[in-house]
Amino acid sequence: MEQARQKQKKYYDRSTKERPILENLIYYQDKPGTLWKKGKIVKSLNDRSYLIQTEEGKTLRRNKQFLKRRREEIDIGTNIETDIGTNEEQDRVQQHATLVVPIPPNNRISLQNRPHRTIKKNPKYFGPQFVNS
Repeated sequence: MEQARQKQKKYYDRSTKERPILENLIYYQDKPGTLWKKGKIVKSLNDRSYLIQTEEGKTLRRNKQFLKRRREEIDIGTNIETDIGTNEEQDRVQQHATLVVPIPPNNRISLQNRPHRTIKKNPKYFGPQFVNS
């Protein structure tokens, strides 16, 4: 009986993939099929089950199946400095920017439509008066 169980496990595991190890920030689902909500992992209970803390402060136990990794949110501030370089580089960038010519709005690009097939109406269903129209 143990051999049959091991054989069944072997064939089942061929099509499975290992789930990644989750970090602190995650998305979780309250119920299967609901929206993903933000949360944090408090504790790993075993390799599949985690205690998570919701944004509301509740502590829930969730299977790894209902958890998704969330990247840390980066606050992009206005203090970003860019180093453009020398005047020659600035001139090259400016020349490249002037080469791009926008299409004026009054010059429309026309797309060629392909001809559609002729749909012949069935005279038995529609009657002879609708066949040639």
